[in-house]
Amino acid sequence: MSDIHIKILVISDTLPKSFLVPFEAQYSIEYEGEESVESIKPNIVITSVISDKLLGWKEKFSARLIKVFDSPKDLSLSASVDDFIVLNQPDTFVRLAQIIKSQAEIFNFVHRFQRHHDFLSVTVHDLKTPLTSILGFAELLQEEKICGELNPKQQRFVRQITDSANHLFQMVKDLLNYSVVESGKMKLEIKKQNLNDILYQIYPEIAVLVKNREINYITSVADGIYGYFDEERLRQVLENLISNAVKFTSKQGMVQVSASRIKKGLKIKVSDTGIGITEEDIKKVLDKDILFTTKGIHGEKGTGLGVSICTEIIRAHGGKFEIESQPGEGTSVIVTLPDHDC
Repeated sequence: MSDIHIKILVISDTLPKSFLVPFEAQYSIEYEGEESVESIKPNIVITSVISDKLLGWKEKFSARLIKVFDSPKDLSLSASVDDFIVLNQPDTFVRLAQIIKSQAEIFNFVHRFQRHHDFLSVTVHDLKTPLTSILGFAELLQEEKICGELNPKQQRFVRQITDSANHLFQMVKDLLNYSVVESGKMKLEIKKQNLNDILYQIYPEIAVLVKNREINYITSVADGIYGYFDEERLRQVLENLISNAVKFTSKQGMVQVSASRIKKGLKIKVSDTGIGITEEDIKKVLDKDILFTTKGIHGEKGTGLGVSICTEIIRAHGGKFEIESQPGEGTSVIVTLPDHDC
């Protein structure tokens, strides 16, 4: 894959054109005013004056601002400046060359990462369609409405198909959600909502999951309990946490979802009577730099991305994500979401 071509816009009257002559063969260089920023869409802007208008374009195009100073006495930096050069200094040209090269490498890397992310998102999204069909037909077979009654062996095979498809479906969702989180494109629409609305939405999927595992599923959430959250993202969190709880809970065990209003916030707890987890492993699970995964009760493997996705979504809400557990005594995951001024 070839690298993108970096566009450099110069709107500084003090920077001689001769400074950028050596770069002209490698980069697109324009000497214009602020009014040309939108048409050129530069990757790098070299300027002596930082205006509000220019800062608006910087945010829109993710352009890097290089400030030009006439003398060391003029140095005055702000958070909006990404780098700077001082004219008439012995190392000015070398420093400018290093800055441009560094910025070009960053933009090329971001471009390649974006291409990779887009490919991953499309591929993973396309996998969901055939998986949904497999799950749908497997569930119909399990209900014995298509081919009549199944003998015990057939029932076992259909359960295995459903379990495997559900596991793969969860992995696909983890990959898709992780790609969104890592790309920095996750946008939240936080508003005041009823938590039960989400629990009703995810119930059909959870009901199939707990039925196949013969696990008791209880929701003890009062009617009309509300919080401030992004509906789609919190649904992803709850689906993931409940699926994990089922994954590590034995037959005839229990998974429970509860919630309560606290001072200026909402507290949600997903508890299970499963195998639990050690304090050392909890630290690994919560460390986003470690890809930690363990096998479920039936030997299921995961991507290790689920909790990382959940913690990032809750952090984006300004909330807290906690895990309480003891080996052999089950696990509770507590999510706290603050109220917002919406």
